[in-house]
Amino acid sequence: MKNKFKEEDIVLINSKAIDLKSLNGIKAKITEVLPSSVNNDYEICYLDNGKESKLRVRENEIQDIKDKRLLQLEVGQEVIYEPLDIKVEISQIDLIHSFVAIKFSDGGVQVVESEKIKLIEKDSDSMVEKLGYFSEKGLELGKLVDLKQESYGDSVSKTSKLVKIFLEDYKKDDGTYVLTEELIDHILLQVRIIDKQNRIFSNPKADKMGESPYKDISGYGLLGERMQGTIHN
Repeated sequence: MKNKFKEEDIVLINSKAIDLKSLNGIKAKITEVLPSSVNNDYEICYLDNGKESKLRVRENEIQDIKDKRLLQLEVGQEVIYEPLDIKVEISQIDLIHSFVAIKFSDGGVQVVESEKIKLIEKDSDSMVEKLGYFSEKGLELGKLVDLKQESYGDSVSKTSKLVKIFLEDYKKDDGTYVLTEELIDHILLQVRIIDKQNRIFSNPKADKMGESPYKDISGYGLLGERMQGTIHN
């Protein structure tokens, strides 16, 4: 049977063998095709803690890299997230499953497809330098807030109104509130739940952040149940 790969091809190690599982997801280069070998099909070369190592493998222990664009990316690299046209940082690259995790300037992390990532060209970098570091960060943050406002539907003002309604029984004549200590924990959790509800009402067709508000609400429900002591670990 003809070998699928040839010398110099870049592949991924993806083996079920116990002694190779720790190498899964690592890039390797085919250094030699072994058509006459009984036990192995290729000799590959890969970097292990910065040192070059060689290994002989069967064809079913390596795979092609489906999304070649991922080869241009590195963890920590700054790129442009095209839907928002802002600079983000690559926080994780999964070559096996072909996804990229990006980190926004506010610390938030999102998994995206490589098509939504654009490399920063040198000319683009020089433009950023002319704009100034803080001006650039302010622009990125502003675009991110715009997206989240669309996603959450001005959740801050709506949540404030709802919480005030819920706390009417705790309001005194002078406009102040007297709360029990137990209620404070519930308020913190309920604000997060209301926040997610705002996302559903603002975008009933699909969440603009590509997340599941219902899943988050379910998680908060479990946290609340544990907080009340009804779940015993």
